[in-house]
Amino acid sequence: MGASMSCAVCSSTLTGRQRAYCSRKCKARASQVRRNTGGRNALRDRVRYVKERTRRLAWQQRYYVENREERTAYSARWRAANPERRRLSNQKRRALARNNPGYVPVTLAEWRSILRRARKTCTYCGIDGPLTADHVVPLCRGGRHAPANLVAACASCNSKKQGRFLAEWKLELRKRGDPYPFQARIRR
Repeated sequence: MGASMSCAVCSSTLTGRQRAYCSRKCKARASQVRRNTGGRNALRDRVRYVKERTRRLAWQQRYYVENREERTAYSARWRAANPERRRLSNQKRRALARNNPGYVPVTLAEWRSILRRARKTCTYCGIDGPLTADHVVPLCRGGRHAPANLVAACASCNSKKQGRFLAEWKLELRKRGDPYPFQARIRR
């Protein structure tokens, strides 16, 4: 048999199938030393990271191309099965995109609480059906994306209100002579 091997950290003789370290403690110590080398291996690590990243991205792209139909079918099934989560995810993405300083994540439980408070009908016109989250104080006017600033609104009312305050929207509707959508809600 060849020469005996010794631990790379403590120099004790290795027995059996041990590779470079005699114990987990020595392996952890060597790992710590590598992390704290003061950047001696930083260039090598950066090069390795870039290689790994490009290899991983290439694999992900190949996987997507090879399994495109399966992935899109799965995605469509998930979106159909989870409409509330999809809406919350889209709202979160838009709020973050605006870099809203008062951003507070809205959980599914909080959104369901908002729906219960509105009795699963549009806050403005009273129609029940698919509802979206409307910001009472619009994000573009400095409103926060937070549960306290959200109400349930149908897509029609939400898109008509746009970035206006409620009073401005009512005034605009009166000026145009449009039917006042709040009448249905008041008569209940």
